[in-house]
Amino acid sequence: MRNTKAAAWHSCLLFLICALTYIGCHGDEDFNNRYDPLSPGFVPPEWQILANLDEDSTQQWIKQCDDRTPGCQGSLSTVTQPAMNGRALKLSLTGGNSSSNVRFYKDFPTDSITEEFIFDLFFKYDPVTTFNNAPNPSIIQAIEFSVSKWQDSTRWQWAIQWENVDAGGAPGKPDIRIWSGMDWVDTGIKLELNTTWHHLTLHGEIRDKQARYISLKIDEGFYELDRYKYQPRYEDKPDKTAIHIQLDGAIELKAYDVFVDEVLLLFR
Repeated sequence: MRNTKAAAWHSCLLFLICALTYIGCHGDEDFNNRYDPLSPGFVPPEWQILANLDEDSTQQWIKQCDDRTPGCQGSLSTVTQPAMNGRALKLSLTGGNSSSNVRFYKDFPTDSITEEFIFDLFFKYDPVTTFNNAPNPSIIQAIEFSVSKWQDSTRWQWAIQWENVDAGGAPGKPDIRIWSGMDWVDTGIKLELNTTWHHLTLHGEIRDKQARYISLKIDEGFYELDRYKYQPRYEDKPDKTAIHIQLDGAIELKAYDVFVDEVLLLFR
């Protein structure tokens, strides 16, 4: 049944992704949000949609240090520049110990029948502020984007990490990696992400009780990930769904910002 239904909505979904990518190609100055990607007809009706999740940083977005770096410092706020549609969420790693990481997440209620998710957003990073206006992306160890579901103390997670430099600061990156539930797995995708707006779409599902990656889209690149399937893990937490964005600092920790806009979560 799922394969039959997939054929029916797949073209609509691709149209939505392509339309959003077109929007993302425009700069801050000439972006005009005349197009509503959530209008009737763009998304199959069986999907539920949570839109504009970046609009208000004071409502339910939570800042948290990564367990490995409890001394992290970070902040979040809503800004009007840079932004694609008037307002964007500004996430900042502002200090802490070497290699500190700061996580920003947002929780939602869930139900037992939800088994497929699409996490879609635009983002850009700014490594300029602490380097005399000279871009230095090596201060960014990695940026992570994730969606998780908890049900009956079981967690399924789909996460993408843009690893800019490795944990020791060695060159040879960037790599796009996915989370297996235990560690990061290199996909072989290498992308140079600059300081313009980028569009990311992560698509995953629960199948045969596993967390299955379906696809990843970054800007113009579309990548099938359906060979990656991982077992969930036990976590004694209430039933919920959550999205998170994590900023990882390099060994020589320097502050940097990541701006996110047009954040959507689709599920069914």
